[in-house]
Amino acid sequence: MRLNGLVLAAVLALGVASCGDSVETGPGASGVEKSKAWSALTFEEKAAVCDWGAAKFGGYAMQMDCPDGSSIGSFPNQQACIDNLPADCGATVAQYEGCVNASNCASGIAPPACAPLIVCFQ
Repeated sequence: MRLNGLVLAAVLALGVASCGDSVETGPGASGVEKSKAWSALTFEEKAAVCDWGAAKFGGYAMQMDCPDGSSIGSFPNQQACIDNLPADCGATVAQYEGCVNASNCASGIAPPACAPLIVCFQ
């Protein structure tokens, strides 16, 4: 799996908890339970989280060009998003949503809120 300029926003995909917050429960912005780990999600839940993350960038295969020449955007399609995070990733939906919300041209593709997702690649 590679970490790239696309939505980490499993990738690495958003009121959302970030890595330092206490565990929250209830549906996140994606509609999926915030406290569930990626590894515990059903295919349908992963799809919902990925769809939500893609929508933050205008849909799948969308990107914004940054002034420094880099770009940030969504995965090419839903399956690419689902496949980006390892199946055993322990990051929660809240952490995924927080990462997507924090990803912008100023913060780059790996802001501090994305640390729980980055750990999944180590």
